[in-house]
Amino acid sequence: MKKLLLLTIALAGILTCRAQIKKDSVWTAAYEADVYKTCYDEVKVLISDSVFRRDYITYLIKRYKTELPNGIESIPTDSLTRMGNKFGKEYIYAHHIKIADVIAQYIPWTTDIEQILRDVILQKGFKTDPVNGNIYCDCYIKKLKAKYPDKIPLPPPNDVIETVDTQCKAELKH
Repeated sequence: MKKLLLLTIALAGILTCRAQIKKDSVWTAAYEADVYKTCYDEVKVLISDSVFRRDYITYLIKRYKTELPNGIESIPTDSLTRMGNKFGKEYIYAHHIKIADVIAQYIPWTTDIEQILRDVILQKGFKTDPVNGNIYCDCYIKKLKAKYPDKIPLPPPNDVIETVDTQCKAELKH
């Protein structure tokens, strides 16, 4: 779950660049450069290694160009997210990369990070119970933010995850 969470967080930065790109562009050199720069700037807070970041974004753009000849705006955001997750996994597995070696140790809290945590938690443990899943997510994020008010460590220490999980599951039972 930690690897999926870290991968998802890394991909979220890349995917947030989608909204910042011009809507009427296609894969021209200028469009590609704009997508690259925007994604690079977004991901630099997540991926500390500049060489890995460059290679990773180059790979993603290559895959996007192949799959989305009309640009990244040609599909809905949720589809782009799924596609980005798929491409990210391909890259990580193909290059035998340990995520902890390339992801920044701490990442600032943003609404995107909170949403990614929420999505991962709901996907992993609350697919059939979204009401309790949302209560659990609210608790989980609140407790992590209380422990780490400015930035969250990636990955969070196991003892913190276990403590927060136990506390939030106990709150669900009340």
